[in-house]
Amino acid sequence: MDGRVLADPLGREVGALHVSENTIDGYRVAVCHHLIPGLGAHRLAKLESEHLERFYKKMQDNGSSAGTAHQAHRTVRAALDEARRRRHLAENPATIAKAPRLVEEEVVPYTVEEVQRLLEVAGRRRNAARWVIALALGLKWADVDFDLGVLVVHRGPATSTAAATRVAASRATARRRSTSAARRRRPNPAPDAAPSASPTS
Repeated sequence: MDGRVLADPLGREVGALHVSENTIDGYRVAVCHHLIPGLGAHRLAKLESEHLERFYKKMQDNGSSAGTAHQAHRTVRAALDEARRRRHLAENPATIAKAPRLVEEEVVPYTVEEVQRLLEVAGRRRNAARWVIALALGLKWADVDFDLGVLVVHRGPATSTAAATRVAASRATARRRSTSAARRRRPNPAPDAAPSASPTS
């Protein structure tokens, strides 16, 4: 009987994945702090999608955000996909399991003046760099696990629709001003030369 447990591919296959260092860091957090403590001893041959779904729900019931539970889902799916590719596993139950639902909220970005004011106030306090990082990466409180002291970035910085609209409007205004200025600077055509007087006879 196959005695392998879920902790085996989680430890071995995650390290073999060809992904970015940031992605690997996120996978390792999910493996060490959530998946191995919660499911690591589960027999791999008997792991089903329902076990994973119940585990995701338990994570959220215990206070983990939907984003953290979703990161655990992505991690176990990637590890078991690699195990299946290497023929260590016949089927990946994580591809069948329903991932925790993530609700994307519309982001209203700060204005430049608001960011400057925020950083000015934060600069008077200890560890002001945390605010710079949060603003640069667009982080939310849900990205911070206070119990474990871990910060996970699930996404890269993106320009919101509202911000893009403001940028486009600013550029259009700049173009209009530039065109108007060019028109004002354009020299008027020289008046026609007055006809010379006919010589007196």
